[in-house]
Amino acid sequence: MAERELSQLDIVASQLKDKTVMIEAGALQVEEPVLVESIERAHVETKKIIALIEDLVTKVGQKKLEVVEDPLLHELAALIEKSYTPEVEALIKARVNKESGGDDTAEVVTKIYDDYKAANPKIEVDKKVVIAALDKVMYKLSARMSSKTVKEPTAEKWTKSEIFKPLSESCREPMGARFSKEGLRRLYQLLLLVHREWNN
Repeated sequence: MAERELSQLDIVASQLKDKTVMIEAGALQVEEPVLVESIERAHVETKKIIALIEDLVTKVGQKKLEVVEDPLLHELAALIEKSYTPEVEALIKARVNKESGGDDTAEVVTKIYDDYKAANPKIEVDKKVVIAALDKVMYKLSARMSSKTVKEPTAEKWTKSEIFKPLSESCREPMGARFSKEGLRRLYQLLLLVHREWNN
């Protein structure tokens, strides 16, 4: 505890054998080599822990349980994506805008369930499977919709001199506490650049 109070860097690194997945850090101003060295040292220790876990797994000899996926879930997800995309997108937008209280979801689930039962009267289907399929499609469509909203900057805009000029030059607005669209765009570019540099 005494070391933590005196240290300039407090870092938590989530890592796999071959790469760092996530970093959480709190620090005073430290030089980049110090940060890089801390992550590399953490990786040495992480590999020891992973080796220990793998050794325990081989000694215990427990086989992984096989999860059998419900084919009906995939069938319903494909059906929802093909035939109910406008309804699902409207549901996503309502949730994002906090206009949905849950009744909208129940209506869409009931509509899909009733339509499927009408088309396939001999197949038993549980509404829970319909809900799971809808969730799966909503997740997929949410990612697609957000990628249309936030487009990655084009390669010609990736000049470090433009990105690294003081953000304050383009982040000021009358309220002072908000980022302008230009400031957010440049901040987003900076984060993507750092992410790419780190993973190369």
